[in-house]
Amino acid sequence: MDCAFIVTWKMPFPGREKAALDVAREVDAYWGRLAAEGKCSEPEWFFYSDRGMWMVKVDANTLWHLSE
Repeated sequence: MDCAFIVTWKMPFPGREKAALDVAREVDAYWGRLAAEGKCSEPEWFFYSDRGMWMVKVDANTLWHLSE
């Protein structure tokens, strides 16, 4: 795996916390299925204060095809 797909964020807007968590669950489930198929690493979450990062490691060709 020679690259990564990374999403970063700050705190959600007040009143939008549920929507942010719903999107996070969808993304995590989608990439989790791809990880189970061996197409990428398991999703990793990182948090610090009011910021966060989500990442999967994947090879460049696979990422290119998945993002099309």
